[in-house]
Amino acid sequence: MSSKLLTLIVLVSISFALPAHSAEEKPEKDSLDFLDNIDYPELQVVPRASERLDVEAQYEREGGSWWNQWTFILPGIATLTAATLTGSALGAGIAPYQQSAVQFGQLVGVATLGIGIYYAVAQPYVAGFDRVKKSRGPGKRAMLMRERLAEEALEKPAAQIGSLEAVSVFSNFIANGILASYQTSTQYSLTAMLIAALPLIFPNPYVTNWDRQKEYKHKIYTPLPTSSISTDPYTGETKHYAGLFWTW
Repeated sequence: MSSKLLTLIVLVSISFALPAHSAEEKPEKDSLDFLDNIDYPELQVVPRASERLDVEAQYEREGGSWWNQWTFILPGIATLTAATLTGSALGAGIAPYQQSAVQFGQLVGVATLGIGIYYAVAQPYVAGFDRVKKSRGPGKRAMLMRERLAEEALEKPAAQIGSLEAVSVFSNFIANGILASYQTSTQYSLTAMLIAALPLIFPNPYVTNWDRQKEYKHKIYTPLPTSSISTDPYTGETKHYAGLFWTW
């Protein structure tokens, strides 16, 4: 009897001597394991956001950032030229309101041109890709982090440039419309108006790149509506059921 009691005391002592894991550590580890075993559309889309960002960043490094901003640079030059030529054609007898219109056209042209030059020099894709490269680590959780950072790097310039482009089209169109009403060098103002409207037909590449990436991602998981009919075995009543599940 004494030997059994001694054994029990030894076992209890060992159990208290073993290191205890805090309750806070286990949920964290479980959550990481859970994330590492889940598939996400960000990781399944082809090309991934990081891959597209890498390709577009390389294009910017090769000088493509200037071509990407033609929707600002070309209308800006056209409006600035039309305003300057109109001012020269009106000559010394230009009225104050005409002078104000010419200055407004020049201001709009310079601002539009400046926006294009700023984004061409800033190279938003290159800056975004550099941030993505700084996020490292193994496992799907780290991969998901990089993909979402890449998506943000694609989305941010698209949102900014899309909004600025809308303002640019409106401002350039109005400025050239006012200049064309003076019946002096009208051909330049009308041409500039047409150039200002081109972004409505040919969207900025930053906008189209983000739209395509979203389209590819949405094709991974698509909601599919379903319906079924069943008969109650006891009452004989026919019932209709509707459902929605995700498929790919």
